[in-house]
Amino acid sequence: MSRGLGLLLLLPQAAARQDPTLGKVLAALPDTIVMEADFAGAPLDAMARSLYVEPGLWPLTVLTDGQTAYYGHAGYAVGAIPLALDLVRALGECPCVVK
Repeated sequence: MSRGLGLLLLLPQAAARQDPTLGKVLAALPDTIVMEADFAGAPLDAMARSLYVEPGLWPLTVLTDGQTAYYGHAGYAVGAIPLALDLVRALGECPCVVK
């Protein structure tokens, strides 16, 4: 990915890794970081709200450079990952992203 951008997927529990849709995403994007997190915790609720997504839906998908979240999505939806990848391409050409 350009400019050090990558996808972070936050899951509510390890069992969620067995989801077939998640398996397809990880097969297509092997550099995606997957972490389990407590979705009942206040920090994740605040993070979801700061990305303007519904807290408690999983996976929480974040396009990030490790410091800034450029895109967030909660839950599975057709087109969410392609949109994130389109944003990677757009941000790679955007002078507003400094790395």
